[in-house]
Amino acid sequence: MGWLGNLWNKAKSLGSKVARGVQHVGNKILSGAEKVVDVVEKVPVLRDVATPFTETAKAVIGAGRKVTDIAGRGADVLESKTAMGMLKGAMGLKKEGAKSLGDVRATFEKEKAKYT
Repeated sequence: MGWLGNLWNKAKSLGSKVARGVQHVGNKILSGAEKVVDVVEKVPVLRDVATPFTETAKAVIGAGRKVTDIAGRGADVLESKTAMGMLKGAMGLKKEGAKSLGDVRATFEKEKAKYT
């Protein structure tokens, strides 16, 4: 394999590491946010006051989960050993990613409409 192939493999490896990092950090942040929401919902006084905010937080957490899932799928595609595996994974990721990002956009628009 020539220098171009080596460069390609290094780029794939770096992209995969970045995507896995995004997935890992995103999941940690979202898990922490879910714990905060759970604690707020367990305290009756806070639950009554914070219901609109916790609903929005849950919607944002759900959207964040979709984004981290897409990052994980992207890393899987980059880690594929064959060109055909990468192509099939990329096509599936494109379709799934477009749907998920459309869902994320709709969630944000719905939540934004509540407060404007």
